Amino acid sequence: MNRGEKRFVRLVWAFLLIGVVIWCSMGLYSSAEVEAFEKKSYTITTSDSHYSETTYYYNAQEFVEQNSEIGTIASNFIDENEELFVAGIREHVMVEEKYLDGVVAESRLLTREEINEEKDCLKASAPVLGADRMSRYELDILIYIMHGSTMHGYNVFGQATWGTQVILGGEELPDAGADDFMIINWGGDGELKAIDRSFSGKYWGGAEVEYSLNIQNAYQGYSWQFREKVGAFGPCLYSANAMVELAKTYSEEKDKETNVQLTYVHTYGSITPTIGISAGYPSGVAGSVSVSSTDKAWQIMVDVPGLTY
Repeated sequence: MNRGEKRFVRLVWAFLLIGVVIWCSMGLYSSAEVEAFEKKSYTITTSDSHYSETTYYYNAQEFVEQNSEIGTIASNFIDENEELFVAGIREHVMVEEKYLDGVVAESRLLTREEINEEKDCLKASAPVLGADRMSRYELDILIYIMHGSTMHGYNVFGQATWGTQVILGGEELPDAGADDFMIINWGGDGELKAIDRSFSGKYWGGAEVEYSLNIQNAYQGYSWQFREKVGAFGPCLYSANAMVELAKTYSEEKDKETNVQLTYVHTYGSITPTIGISAGYPSGVAGSVSVSSTDKAWQIMVDVPGLTY
């Protein structure tokens, strides 16, 4: 062989050797592990006191594609500012409510076993059919965080979305006296301050939700209170949306970490509970949310850790 042919042969063997090395390296990992490396989100299911599916998002595009209920304006903003996206978490649960004499006598989160029994009925694309004086709903709690005007400030967005429902055996008489609450709270030990906040909501049919702000602490958290159902025959809540913009109270970087929590409290019955936010422990951690004065309530909390400030 002449010199050119020898050089060609050496190049061929070199490429073959590289291919073997890559193939052997990939063989060290299972297909599931390789797929996990490429994932931009993952879902964890839990069934302690109730069944839930929690999905964690760390990629803006995938978050937008899988959470269309955040709306066109929010989707476009995230798409145009992908570098500002920090994280998103979605928790999905099922709720059962039983009625007695026209009011909700029991409201609870379903277990894995109960959902598996009717898994063909519990789909997001169709309403859930329940027995007379019983309804089952889908509820999604969503929180996502974007960097704010500075890379050490944050815009925190929370959303609760109720799915459709149908009752057999007559007209529904919803509990008109109960309020729900949405709380956003954070840590920072006084070094993260809210500089803006907002709330909005809609009922099925498009009516706007009226609300009140029953906790307002710019260094700790906010709690919004609103009617989950309107009147004896009025519409039910479709979605509630809250936003808080957080900023540092100093200019230098300290590289501390804290967490942000979104809590949704659902109540039923005529007694309105008292909502409280405790001090965080250890210092710098978001405090816990308490519900007092009634046992006719349940809550879902989603926590986002690892926010630097």
